[in-house]
Amino acid sequence: STLQRTTAPDVLRFEAELRNQAAHAVRAPDLELSFTDNQGRLLARRVLSAQALNAPTEGIPAEAHWAVRAELRVRDLPVTGFSAELFYP
Repeated sequence: STLQRTTAPDVLRFEAELRNQAAHAVRAPDLELSFTDNQGRLLARRVLSAQALNAPTEGIPAEAHWAVRAELRVRDLPVTGFSAELFYP
């Protein structure tokens, strides 16, 4: 996964590729993004639902991938790092 600045000063672009290595389709997960500053302190968390990320309604097919992309407004937060966690609500 990557997090990049955009031309807008308060917007970051998150991209990730999720791979299904199973022999059957799986439901697309939600993602929790945690943004940190240059000292590793938590600045904010954001949950992105699979639906908000335009996940395939039939799930991620067997042995396939799903490219995730989202633009996130972070206002004036001094974001320098992040982590991304997958989960099923």
